[in-house]
Parts: sequence; C-alpha cells; structure tokens
Amino acid sequence: MTSFVTTLASHPIIILFLLANLAIGFWAHRKAIPNSFEDYALASQSLPTGVLVMTLLATFLGTGLFAHPDQMFHTYGILQFGSVIGFFVSFFLIGTFFAPFLVYFEGCITLGDLMHKMYGPSVHLFTGVISCIVCLLMVVPQIQAITTIGHDLLGISPIASIICFGGIVVLYSSWGGMRAVSYTDVLQAILSLIIMSWILNLVINKTVDIKTSFSLLPKESKLITKHPNFMYKLKSLSFWLIIPVRLLTPPIVQRMLMTNDKRKVRKMWYISAFLYGLILSITMLIGLYIIAISKQIGLDTNKKELLLHLVKALFSQKPWIIDIFFICVLALGISTMDSYLHSVGITIVQDLIEPIRALLEIEPLDSQRKALCAKIGISSVGGVAILIACLKKGMFFNKSFYMYSVLLSALIIIPLLIGIIGIKTNKSSWISFCTTYLMVLIGLQWIEWHVYDCFLVALPLGIVAYFLTHIYINGGIVTLKRSEQTIAEQLWIPTWGGI
Repeated sequence: MTSFVTTLASHPIIILFLLANLAIGFWAHRKAIPNSFEDYALASQSLPTGVLVMTLLATFLGTGLFAHPDQMFHTYGILQFGSVIGFFVSFFLIGTFFAPFLVYFEGCITLGDLMHKMYGPSVHLFTGVISCIVCLLMVVPQIQAITTIGHDLLGISPIASIICFGGIVVLYSSWGGMRAVSYTDVLQAILSLIIMSWILNLVINKTVDIKTSFSLLPKESKLITKHPNFMYKLKSLSFWLIIPVRLLTPPIVQRMLMTNDKRKVRKMWYISAFLYGLILSITMLIGLYIIAISKQIGLDTNKKELLLHLVKALFSQKPWIIDIFFICVLALGISTMDSYLHSVGITIVQDLIEPIRALLEIEPLDSQRKALCAKIGISSVGGVAILIACLKKGMFFNKSFYMYSVLLSALIIIPLLIGIIGIKTNKSSWISFCTTYLMVLIGLQWIEWHVYDCFLVALPLGIVAYFLTHIYINGGIVTLKRSEQTIAEQLWIPTWGGI
C-alpha cells in the first residue's frame, strides 16, 4: 500500500480528479432532503433534463470503450458502423415507444416496482434478485479494467488500486445517493467526451489523413455482406443492440422513473442518442488511426490492448498525457460503477427487503430506515465486488460478465416491455416465457451452440410461449389503453381472416 501511495502521489492530476468526485458527491449530499428514502433514490424527481441526460449517458459509458477500439476496425472494418446505427435505433425506440408510458406507473421507483404492478409480489422478489446479480456483473469488470490499465500504464499496484478506486466510488455512492451519483456523472461524462476528442486530435496529428488510414486496413475489413464475419457481426448487433435488453438495466429504468413528464423523458433519450453516437464515432475513428500509426511505427496490430501500447510508445516523454488518458479511463469506469452501485442499494431495500416483509406480514420500514439500509446495501455489494476483483485481478474486460447480464435481464425486460406497450399482463404468461426461454437457452448451450445463436432462438420462442398462454387465459389478446385516470381493456380475438 505504501508503494501505491507513493506511485499515486507522483500523478497529482489523478488525485485531483478523485478528490473532485468526492467533493461533488458530498456537496450533492448537502442538497438532499435529510432521512428521505425517496430523495435518496430518485432525488425527489427534481433533477433538470441536462443532468438526467448526462447521468443516463454516463451509465452507458464504460472502460469497454477504450478496451479494444483498434479491434473495431481491424476485426470488423466498416461493419462496425452498424454499432452506431444500432444504438440510434435502440435509443429512439425506447424514447418513443416505451419510456413515455412509464409516467402511468405512479409510486414506482425501481424495476421491481414495475414488475410488481404487472405480475405480482413473487415476481417482484424474483426481479430484485436478478437485478442485484446484474448490477454486480456490471460493476466487477469496470474495477478490473481500471486497475489493469492503471498497472499497465502507470505501474500502479492492482490490489491497492482496486481497494482505493473501488472504495472511493462506494463511499460517495452510498453516502450521497442519487444526487451524488447524478452530479458526479455530469463531471465524468463531460470529461470523457472532452478527453476522447482531445486524444483523437493527438492521434490525428501523429498520422496521415483519414483516406490514407482507411487504405491501410486489411482488404476484408472494407467489405460488408462479403465480410467473413458478416453473419457473426449481424447476430452480435442483434444480441447487444436491436433488442433493447442491455439498455434497460436497473439504473436506466430508475433514470426514466425520475421524471413524470412524457416530453422530458423522450427528450432525455433523443439527446442521449446523439451524444452516445458521437462518442462511438470518436472511438471508432481513434481505432482507425491506431491501426495506421501502429503500422508506421512497426507495432504489432495483433497485440491485445493495442491502444495502451500505443499511448506508452508515443507519449513516454510526456507522462502528463498518459495521466490524462488514465483519467478518461477512470471517468468511463467510475461513471458506470456508481450508477449500478446506487441502483443495487435501492433494489435491496425496495425489491428484496420490502417484499419479504410484506410476505411475512411485518410492518414496512420508515423512510429513514430505508435510506440507512440502502447505504448498507451499497457498501456490502461494493465490498463483494472489490473482493471478486481482487481474486480475479488478472482478468481484463471479461465480456462474459456482460453476456450473462443480458441473458438474465431478458427474464425481466421482455415481459416488462410487453406490459408497457399495452398488453394485459398476468403471472402465468410470465412463467411460460421464463420456462421456455431458459429451457431452450440451456438446451442449446448443452449442444454447444454459440451464445448469440442460443439467445436469438430462445428469446422469440419465449415470446411466442408468452402470447400463447395469454391467448389461452383471456380467449384472445387483451390490450390496455392507459390514461392518468383510467385503464381501458380491449379484446382482440385472432382469426385467420383477421390476420
């Protein structure tokens, strides 16, 4: 630990960034309503649109953006632009067809609350368990990536940095609640965008023009439908982007519940779509130029973490540039970690403790005790995440963590979306969906199908099972028309002629 402190002391700009996050977190805490769980969870739904946009954007950001930007072009070429298009489609679908309807679910502050209103208390409890696991799966890779990059770039001790960086995020996330997370997210999102743009400018100055850089790509990277990885990339885009399971995670749903204004939540998603598309485009351009520079200086383009090797090679005489690069990595990782940590604390209280107390017919907690339990929950899960990261300190950006989080999220998000768009929900349909989805998924994994293929087969079959059960129970498809005062039902009986 002494060597860690000594090493970190030689990088004062990094210390300044960490102190700025702590200062903003504690300042935001002072603006909170004392002992109010509602304020701790949703900041009393009083945050302006700009802050909501930044905290939504910051939740999506992660160290994965800087893990392998060169591989974006080296492996997939111009196919990678599908990621930008896919995110635009997903963001606009959610902002137009899903998010505005959440205003009708009054009194809900978590994903579990929404599922409770649609499917009942037992599904509420199940949602809480899944949400906690998903949040943990999202936090651990961020800590691992930050500490691995810190060790490679600056020689920082992995174990000590896991404890230090992870501890700081746990501290201000648990103490300050949603206000601390939101306002630090503003700092982190703006810093990330500025530094990434600055890095792109530095990289451009080190290489030739974009046309020449593009010509240095492998021949197959310039193909689209004839690209050897075309079908794989298409399935990958469907897995990660087109079906908005990955986007509607517990903290994102909480962000949408922080406003009861349709226009405000729609605007939040549209602005975020533009900014996130901009960040992805900058990252891909960095990846393109990395390949060109690497060939110029004779660096092996097949190396892992090529960007890290390139930064050290180009700026070894300017350590302050490496420090700023690492601050961007910190901002990307911390912005994701604090959102998921805060979310898991609220989930533990609202989706685990309260449903269990209701089932046991125990008097619910008051607002002050809820806030205290949320803080304890954040600290506990943060401690578990730090412990896992310490045990797996050699792992860097393990994509399987994210894959499993998507696979688990589908159990909740797809039934949620079906209910939001206006289909009458019931617990039997949800059970039918989950059973079919899991049986097909496990069965296809057993015969060693790729996870993308398993998901893209299991999910549609699960949805079909959901609607078959729905039709059997209701004698047709029952749709709901929601307003602020009433919910009207309409029965549609499917016939061959009608179809």
